[in-house]
Amino acid sequence: MDADLCHDPKYIPKLITVGQKKDIVIASKYHPKSTIKGLTIKRLVMSKIMNKAARIILHVPITDYTNGYRCYNRRVIEYLIGQEFSSRGFVVLSEIVYICYKKGFSFSEIPFNFIQVSTGRTNLNLKEINEAIHTLIKLRFT
Repeated sequence: MDADLCHDPKYIPKLITVGQKKDIVIASKYHPKSTIKGLTIKRLVMSKIMNKAARIILHVPITDYTNGYRCYNRRVIEYLIGQEFSSRGFVVLSEIVYICYKKGFSFSEIPFNFIQVSTGRTNLNLKEINEAIHTLIKLRFT
């Protein structure tokens, strides 16, 4: 989870509860019951493009590939510790989802209210999205 409180800690009990039945639980910005506040139009569009591309390329049935507000059970963590990741930057979150999906781990998403509270600049830009999409294609087809 992010430390700037965009990911409100009040959702941790729900992540843990759902995590007792599923291997990976993602607090999804794009769940139908979620809300998003404070994102610039540019950042929201970039995020939506990245998530749509990841869904088209990787075929994992989730809505938010790029959110790091997640709960992994012990089996998943033990599996991930032994993995080498080819991705760098935010796309590693999509790579984790994909390799866990291929391994057969179960997923669930919960809604949450995402509120962008920091005023820092995002590193997300078209160049990084282009590199991420190439990485996703390489993951899927190699």
